[in-house]
Amino acid sequence: MTIKMNKIRGSVIAKMIAWVLCIGGALGTAAFGYLTIAGIECGYYNMTRDEILAEEYRNVNASYSMDAFLNMKNRHNQKYLAEEGFRYGIFQADDLAKVDFQDKTLYMDTNMTDDELKGLDKNKVFLYQIRDLANDGREGRSYGYVEDWEDLSGLQSSSSHLEEQDGFVWSSQYADAVCFDAEQGIFYYRSDEKYYPVREVTMYYENDFGIVNEYNYVYDYEVGKYKLSYYNNEYGIVYEEDEEWVAEGTAGEWNATAVEDKVDRLLKGDETQQYVDFAALNRSVLSYDQWGGLLLDQVREIAGEELIAIDSKRIAKSAFIDLDTAPGYYLDDYYTLHVAQEEETAFYWVASLIPDDSTLITRNSRYYASAWVADLFDMYGRNACTMAVSFAIMTLVSFIFLAYACGYRKDREGIVLTWFDRLPLEIVSAAAFFAEIILISILYMQMTSREFRDSIEVLIPFALSTAVLICAIALWYVLSCCVRIKYGKWWRNSLCYKIWSIFRNAFFKVFRNIGLLWKLLLFLMVKTFAEGFILLAVGDGMLLLLWFAETVLLSMAAMYLVIQMNELQKAAKKMADGDLSYKVPTEKMYWGCKEHGENLNKIGDGLSKAVDERMKSERFKTELITNVSHDIKTPLTSIINYVDLLEKEELHNEKAEEYLDVLERQSSKLKKLIEDLVEASKASTGNIEVGNELLEAGVFLTQTVGEFEEKLLLSGLELIVKKPEKPIYISADGRHLWRVVDNLMSNICKYAQPSSRVYVNLEKENDVVTITFRNISKYQLNINGDELLERFIRGDSSRNTEGHGLGLSIAKSLVDLMGGSMEITVDGDLFKVRLNFKLQEGAEELLRQREENNEVQQENEK
Repeated sequence: MTIKMNKIRGSVIAKMIAWVLCIGGALGTAAFGYLTIAGIECGYYNMTRDEILAEEYRNVNASYSMDAFLNMKNRHNQKYLAEEGFRYGIFQADDLAKVDFQDKTLYMDTNMTDDELKGLDKNKVFLYQIRDLANDGREGRSYGYVEDWEDLSGLQSSSSHLEEQDGFVWSSQYADAVCFDAEQGIFYYRSDEKYYPVREVTMYYENDFGIVNEYNYVYDYEVGKYKLSYYNNEYGIVYEEDEEWVAEGTAGEWNATAVEDKVDRLLKGDETQQYVDFAALNRSVLSYDQWGGLLLDQVREIAGEELIAIDSKRIAKSAFIDLDTAPGYYLDDYYTLHVAQEEETAFYWVASLIPDDSTLITRNSRYYASAWVADLFDMYGRNACTMAVSFAIMTLVSFIFLAYACGYRKDREGIVLTWFDRLPLEIVSAAAFFAEIILISILYMQMTSREFRDSIEVLIPFALSTAVLICAIALWYVLSCCVRIKYGKWWRNSLCYKIWSIFRNAFFKVFRNIGLLWKLLLFLMVKTFAEGFILLAVGDGMLLLLWFAETVLLSMAAMYLVIQMNELQKAAKKMADGDLSYKVPTEKMYWGCKEHGENLNKIGDGLSKAVDERMKSERFKTELITNVSHDIKTPLTSIINYVDLLEKEELHNEKAEEYLDVLERQSSKLKKLIEDLVEASKASTGNIEVGNELLEAGVFLTQTVGEFEEKLLLSGLELIVKKPEKPIYISADGRHLWRVVDNLMSNICKYAQPSSRVYVNLEKENDVVTITFRNISKYQLNINGDELLERFIRGDSSRNTEGHGLGLSIAKSLVDLMGGSMEITVDGDLFKVRLNFKLQEGAEELLRQREENNEVQQENEK
């Protein structure tokens, strides 16, 4: 079963079938879902096909009626509607009962011929009322056939709903001032020399006891005064029905003086209806310029002294606005006054004829589309819900298979990404989004365009193809997301992640490379900004001052601590670099840092002592090797000399000659070992004279390696040398470098796999020159490169070849003495040695100057 599923999920044919089923199912679900919802909303489930058709025709006539009105007197539109099968006439009438629908002079615009008007059946006339608004807005309502009404006067009265709806035009005006009528005690907004009463006023008054009271008033347009809505003191909000209780409980505290008592009475208004006389309040001891804060219509705050005093008796009454001259106005948050004005309207009637099936002129008309819809609902409407669910299940099943199979390919393991899946997710999302927006816009234009809307046979293919593209792009995008999720770490291929990674890496790179002091400063800046922002929002001055002092002291202490830690870091780095004599000054450090600094000093003393002991031990070893080598060398020389003398004698004994050969071979081997030991000792202690000079690395390498061509051929090895054409100069001792190369090439001849290639490369990278030797070893190398550089370590553990394991150690010491470095890499049977030297810039110019100086010197000597 698993094998079959793996084959199916990688099958292209299976995926294509699933694509078709998924897109077809989505379109089917949408179509039958829409059919179901339309049937429920329009009530088609309880209607026959003829009833549905009649209802659709009514809707078409209403739509055609509005089109005819919008294009009144347009002959092209008259002809177009006539071809569509729509006959109409537009007229105005106060009493429909007196209208003669056959009178051509009745109509302001019509496309009915004289013969059609003469044969017009009044009862078959379809009526549609249109309300034309002054701001280019229009409303319409269908009233059906004339025969549906016993009395047209009833139809006339039923249309009053349009007339009763108040149409307003809202204009925005700037309120340039807030005025106070000192004679009437009314607050006004002034705009364009008109005065609009403030609907709601809230006053904040502080009495002699320091208590701030809040009084809220609402303007009564009929009375022309402000009425107390509520007031608020330290006891809470008090409404007018609770006024008597508060007066009894707090009279001793509130009315301590006669002045306060008078002001309190004026602010609360008369005892019966709580109407407030602000004019009387202004004439009292508390004039308007002494009032506290005022809040107008819960929007605009203003002080009493900012009010502009006016005298309404000196201003024309027409300048003052009431509900009759301005049905509505309000102040917004931007202090802009919005004023409503009544809109002029006109009413029109459109009388039209609804044709039957036999009168349809073209198949492109909306009547034909309505008949098509009626037939469609008659055939599938009652099963639309079931079919929508079936298509939805088909869509879901096919999508689940596509989501499971996406990313898999036949005969390939794992998830395979296409070029589309490798694009950044944001780019794919943006492309899919804009493509969907464009296609949906095209589909909308198709559905609303007159050319497409009126031709169902043209609309369906275009709309269906556009819908298929919309579904295909959406499915492609979703499946691409599924592939990315299944592949893993999908977010890594997003632009946001890449940008975030760049900034994150840059931040951490900078953060790692700056000192502790700068890190602390960065932390303190962020901390100070965050705390300061919060405290400024709170607005407590004393708390802000304490925080500032705390921040300064804490920052100074932290910076002093960081300076000490920086000193500890400096000491640790000095010790790591080999300067064990450096001491941490711990006199003025914090206790913890001081203890840590003293420990570092002790570590330095201990390491210095250990290094001295190690150097002393190494020196003793070197002296021992040198002394022992010299002591062995004297008797060994005698042995070699006597063996040489014996070889010149005629022994006439095969056994003796054989023993003599062994003596000669072993004594020579011992001599070579002693010489290597002495050489290694001198090289490791730096007791060898090094005379570095400028060497052209390419020429030197060609000459040195060329001497081993014959040996390499005898060993069945093919030498491949690669070097750049331009000369490369290094600083090295020619004798010692030849010794190093000789040792490496000798090892290659001894240990390289026969019938293989040997690579010698000369490369330059930045300011480093590298000579690389590579070969395949004939013996298994179970050792790393660093161990091969130690003394008496050999690559062939069986020791069935010549050598003592000192050659590479001597070579490394010689390279180090020349200022270079030597690295050995062992990768399986691949053996690689890298010699690194510093590139000598300007060597050619230096050599040329030397040659010129030599020529000048020779000429002077002559």
